[in-house]
Amino acid sequence: MIRTRWWYPLWLILITISAFYGLLRVDQYVADLVVWPVDGAHFVEVGLPAPQAKTERLGTMVIVAGGLNLKSGTAIAAALLPSLSGPNTRVFSLVYGSGIYDPDIQAKFDELYRRYDPVHLNLLGSSMGGDVVLNIARHFQSTYADPERYRPGHLVPSIGTVFLDCTPMGTDDVRYGARTQADFLTGLTEAVGTDGGAGTRLVAELLAQQKQWSSGMFPYLTIRPDDLAFKWAQVVRDKISPSGVSTALIKDQYGVIRRFEADAVFGSLGVGTQIVFLRPDIAQHDYTIDVAAVQDRLIVLSAAYGLNLTVLTVAGGSHASAIRDAATYNQLIRAYRTQAARATDVAAGR
Repeated sequence: MIRTRWWYPLWLILITISAFYGLLRVDQYVADLVVWPVDGAHFVEVGLPAPQAKTERLGTMVIVAGGLNLKSGTAIAAALLPSLSGPNTRVFSLVYGSGIYDPDIQAKFDELYRRYDPVHLNLLGSSMGGDVVLNIARHFQSTYADPERYRPGHLVPSIGTVFLDCTPMGTDDVRYGARTQADFLTGLTEAVGTDGGAGTRLVAELLAQQKQWSSGMFPYLTIRPDDLAFKWAQVVRDKISPSGVSTALIKDQYGVIRRFEADAVFGSLGVGTQIVFLRPDIAQHDYTIDVAAVQDRLIVLSAAYGLNLTVLTVAGGSHASAIRDAATYNQLIRAYRTQAARATDVAAGR
């Protein structure tokens, strides 16, 4: 008799939706406890610090932040250490933890900065990480770079150079395919109030890479068991393990781009701040970010706020390829720093 009632199909749909939502919530709860425990950002020093006299003030601090789908920038900082390090310089990588929270990052930066009290701050951000370091630069400029806070004769800290590697200035700079997918996923998770957990991520990753372990179309799908087992193990190792990138972190990383305020950030930097934009020599080879559009925007922003912009093109590069093209990146950054040092000497009459 129940099956004949008009509301029976609606009841089945409601039960199915409730069960599915419940599984998502349980999956996320278990993942937060066991797989991706919630922790905040922290800074990890990369490389051995150069010898420094106890009475000597640190000359330069370098902060490196990774980009989309990266939990930390350690690999990037290590790859670029030859060109970022130098005398009386220490290099630190920002590790995001389980999510990106601006007040948490600022608090951890304040703790690090006050511990070493450097004269200069250099920053390097890969992809979305560039937006993160620009927000740090804005915080630094308003908190530490005020000459009135220091006694006469004391060196006022300043930003040396901000390196941006294929960094978007907003969501419009993310290429259409990546943007629409990210907007849909972000909107969906915000609407249902859950990101899902490790199980949801595992299924999503396997489905996204279906062609690597199956052929044909449903219902005539042919599964290759060995390839499926290999892909399963790979996803668990790289994406589901505690050291992997959580689903919430991916959403937070895209959220950094969504809420980035380019005019407010660049307008807060000191006149003459050095901005270096690294991009592939062929713009179309960056399949994630429209680097040509970003370059045009940076030219306008730099002119509007009196910043010094330099564009460095990576021969044969792709999107934020510092790890893959480390030799090319190091050569470009070294050449830029040498040229900038010479220009400073000439301006100072040395």
